[in-house]
Amino acid sequence: MLKKILKLFRTKKTKEPIKLSETELEEWVEQQISQLNYNNFLKYYFQQIDEIKSKIETGLETLNQEKVHKDHKNVEERVKNIVKGHRDNYILQITIFLKQIKSGDTTETSDKEFKTLNDYFTTQKYNQKLNQELAQLAQKTHKSYQAAQHLYFDKVEKVFKLIAELNSLAQQFDKKISTKKLTELKAIKELIISIYLTKETKSELETEIKTKKEEIKKTESQLKNQKQELEKLKQSPEYTNHQKQLVKKTEIQEQIKNMERQVFDYFSKLSKVLRKYSKISTEQEIVDKYVENYNLAFQEDENLQIIGALNTLKNTLENNGLKFADKQRNNFIAQIEKQKLLTPLKQEITTLQTKLKETQTQLDQNEITAKITNQQIEISKSTEHLEKENNKLELLNHQQEKNNLENTKTKIKNKIKETFDENVIISP
Repeated sequence: MLKKILKLFRTKKTKEPIKLSETELEEWVEQQISQLNYNNFLKYYFQQIDEIKSKIETGLETLNQEKVHKDHKNVEERVKNIVKGHRDNYILQITIFLKQIKSGDTTETSDKEFKTLNDYFTTQKYNQKLNQELAQLAQKTHKSYQAAQHLYFDKVEKVFKLIAELNSLAQQFDKKISTKKLTELKAIKELIISIYLTKETKSELETEIKTKKEEIKKTESQLKNQKQELEKLKQSPEYTNHQKQLVKKTEIQEQIKNMERQVFDYFSKLSKVLRKYSKISTEQEIVDKYVENYNLAFQEDENLQIIGALNTLKNTLENNGLKFADKQRNNFIAQIEKQKLLTPLKQEITTLQTKLKETQTQLDQNEITAKITNQQIEISKSTEHLEKENNKLELLNHQQEKNNLENTKTKIKNKIKETFDENVIISP
């Protein structure tokens, strides 16, 4: 009973969290990595590469010295030369390949101690290059390998199997590296680097946001002043006078249109008789102009020559010329007799057109519209610029929200817990 009671009060000893600053974090992780048993694994990897390379070089030398076996004495010399050419190319491509993969300097790394994360990443990068070179070698030697087998099968096959062994070693590396937790370590390293990048980015973003806000404030002030200036222009005596002149112009144009409608109404009722009369009239030119366009002809007919033509037409109709029915002829004569309205219409239209020209001249001489138009253009530019700057600021604020340093630290702590079974507290 006593043991049970004591067991209840016995507390399990837990690890104290390790407190690290952001600057200490990377060094601490490197120390933990140096204590992991990756050294033997990676040294053995490079030792295998060295051994396979040595065997390949020996195999190539043997293949190069190999003579065509007497069993192939019946093969044509031409065919032998072609096969020898493929053999030589096979040897050449593999020799180039061996020089390419020597850039990893395996003769030294096979004796190297692997303790830092950078060592592991360098090895991983080397293996990626090895895979790429092997893939390219397979493409370059495929045809030569098959052709060379015809006369040098055993020696070619021996080299081929060594290449396949090297390829298998490279392919298996990524699987083994995953079980050795190098992938997790790489993630921790990248997250640690991202802390510095995040802090740098944060500082850059804050500076950029500050600059953007100042630009927006400046543009808003400029836009406010531009709108005030526009309102000031619209309240000016020049603008008031301009608006009055515009109203006056509109009124004159409307009066002219009303009088032109009267001219149109008058001549449209004589359309039929004028078309027929123009064929026999001694004043055909003026009559044809009115038949074609009443108002334009009336506007250009300064001395109203049409009145003389109408009087002649009236006499012709009264003498039963043009052969119209009595009722229709009488209607034409009655309409012609209303010609007395043409002279005052002409005078009034001429007067109004003179006033219209004077009004338009005053409008053209008033510079207020140009000033207002220019100000509206400037306001439009400022408004567009302000909209663009606000959009950029919104994007920067969104980036700042995503650039969360605490989230990065949390990920690092979780990864360290998974990899090293340690709890850490990361301070600035």
